[in-house]
Amino acid sequence: NDHAGIEGEQGAWYRAFKYEPGSVIAPLRLLIPILVLGTGFLFLREAPSWGGISGVAVTVVGLWLLFGIRAGELKSSLAKTAMSPGVRWGFLGAISFALSFPLDKAATIASSAPFFVAMVSLAVGTISIILARFWGATTIGEQWRMLYTRRRLLFADILFFLGGMLLSVHSLNFAFAAYASSVKRLQSLWSVLLSGKFLKEGSIKKK
Repeated sequence: NDHAGIEGEQGAWYRAFKYEPGSVIAPLRLLIPILVLGTGFLFLREAPSWGGISGVAVTVVGLWLLFGIRAGELKSSLAKTAMSPGVRWGFLGAISFALSFPLDKAATIASSAPFFVAMVSLAVGTISIILARFWGATTIGEQWRMLYTRRRLLFADILFFLGGMLLSVHSLNFAFAAYASSVKRLQSLWSVLLSGKFLKEGSIKKK
């Protein structure tokens, strides 16, 4: 179930990025700590303090402001923004992550961060290749060739992704799932900034 949740999360995020700018989709992850408050209690019986809950809730304000700006510039209303395919896939990714994150903690405590990351990466990679056979617009062979032409970028992406995953999973040994998830959501800030730097997306200062 844990592997299925992680696969669902990654697949939803990658599909969301096909429809919307990275600087819009990435902040949707700010919803995750709020959801993890519930799933952490459900699966792990973790009950953060009211102060901790309030601190986690503050992250939603940033998401609201982002959509408020976007709705005024690109859509006629917030409702239309929420109906965007990319935003809906992003919401699905947030829900999937919130379900899998407490299970990540349980699996990490039962084994170790490196072993858990290795098993998850192997499972996610295998399932992703199988899904690519049915979802991809091109054949698997053509997809491999396209990735090979970008092998340096791909290697850097894998290296950074692995490092971030290993560190974030290891942190689950020391904190409530909701707290660890909230700190991890700082990646939304960097995703917005780097989307402007590398993808040349607009309205970065406002976002």
